[in-house]
Amino acid sequence: MDIINHTTKDTCKLKYFQYSYFSKDVPRKVTGVITDSNSQARWVLSGTWTEKIEGGPVESTSDHNTHSHHMETHNMKVLWQRKMPPAYMEKMYNFTELAIELNEDEPGVAPTDSRRRPDQRLMEEGRWDEANQEKLRVEEKQRQTRKIREVHGSGTDSYKPKWFIKQFDSMTNSDVHVFTNQYWESKLKQDWSRCDDIF
Repeated sequence: MDIINHTTKDTCKLKYFQYSYFSKDVPRKVTGVITDSNSQARWVLSGTWTEKIEGGPVESTSDHNTHSHHMETHNMKVLWQRKMPPAYMEKMYNFTELAIELNEDEPGVAPTDSRRRPDQRLMEEGRWDEANQEKLRVEEKQRQTRKIREVHGSGTDSYKPKWFIKQFDSMTNSDVHVFTNQYWESKLKQDWSRCDDIF
C-alpha cells in the first residue's frame, strides 16, 4: 500500500504480510518505509495490524534509499496501539469504545447531523416500537424530499452539498469534494438556516 503526501511528496510504502497458521513469522505482520521527495528512507515502520505499529528514524543504511535491505534504527516508538475493549462490551452490541462514542450527542451541531436522527435516539433508549415507527416516517419523508428535488432539478445536479464544493484535483487526476469551513461559521453563530429539514 502506498500513502502519498501530495504537498511534501513524502511516501509511505506499507507491506501487509498474509497470515498463515503454519508460518513461523509474526502473525498479521506489517512493515513499512517512509521516504522523502528524493526517495531517501527517513523512517521505518513495523508491527502488526491487530496489536501495535512502531516507527523510528533511519539512522543508517548502505545507500540510504528504499532499495537497501539493511536500515538501522534504535529509537523506535509506538505510533499506534490497540485499545483493549471495555469489560461491558457485550452489553453495547460488541461495539468498540470509539464506535460507542461516535454516536454521542453533542450540543450545537447542525440539525442534519446523523446523531440527531430521532429513530436512532429512540433505539438507543430501548424504545424499539417507537423507533421502528419513526424510522418509517423519516425514510418516507426523505423519499418525498428526493422526488421534489428531482422534479425541480436535473439528475445528479439536483442536489448541492452545503459544506463542500466539487473541484478537480490535479494531483489525483479526479474530482474531489473540498470542505469550505462554512460549517464552523454556522456552528459558531448557531445559524442553521441553510440546512434542510431532513428529520
